[in-house]
Amino acid sequence: IFFAALSYLKYSDRFSFWEKHPRRKRLQKITFDEGTVEFIYDLGRVDYPGEKLLTMIKVRNFKGDRISTHHFVYTNVASKEECAEPECTRPFLVRVDIMEHEESDDYKSYFFEYDTSLKLPKRGSLQQDYLGYYNNNGINGTSSSQTIYKPRLYFYQNMGKNSVLPFMLNNNNTGQVITGQVSLVPNSYSLAGLLKKVVFPTGGASEFSYENNRFNFMGSDYVGGGARITEQKLTEGSATYKKMTYA
Repeated sequence: IFFAALSYLKYSDRFSFWEKHPRRKRLQKITFDEGTVEFIYDLGRVDYPGEKLLTMIKVRNFKGDRISTHHFVYTNVASKEECAEPECTRPFLVRVDIMEHEESDDYKSYFFEYDTSLKLPKRGSLQQDYLGYYNNNGINGTSSSQTIYKPRLYFYQNMGKNSVLPFMLNNNNTGQVITGQVSLVPNSYSLAGLLKKVVFPTGGASEFSYENNRFNFMGSDYVGGGARITEQKLTEGSATYKKMTYA
């Protein structure tokens, strides 16, 4: 799990910057014995100029009759830097409208709410832990920056493949800091932007609570990158009629 940190250290003196230019392909149609599923992309992406978001899925039977139509509605959320570049915006799915019958124009709508108490950084930000999750380490650079930012690592003598780590050990005070500007240590900032509530057409809702992943390493417990669900509540209005906890 520490490969990313070690690779960064190994190659940072050989490459001044890099950029991603992914080749994007979009699924347009699935044909099967019982009918078809068509995918329609009809909303320009603010975060990826020239690309479009999925706006509709049409399901038809083998006769061509409509079985259901799904409409997808988005909102654009600015990054914490509040800059104007495309990488400073992310689309969030906020509603899905489903029309289930050919003869009906009535929609059933599902609404999605997210944790916006912490804003995410712009895309490509170096404010990441060693697994790539947001950690608010204070570095303003991005993956395309020409400035070289070195990670802060920790050296432990005579520990073999675990001699260099991206975090400090809890049960070993012999470590030496390998100086760097970029902290790779995970923290609760990786919970930013997570889905917190789904509201159903019936008026009920499902609410989610999260915590950081944790892992045991050499007999001690550590915060890991990313999140896991700790609790799910099924609610209607102000009443909770089912609660599930996860350990």
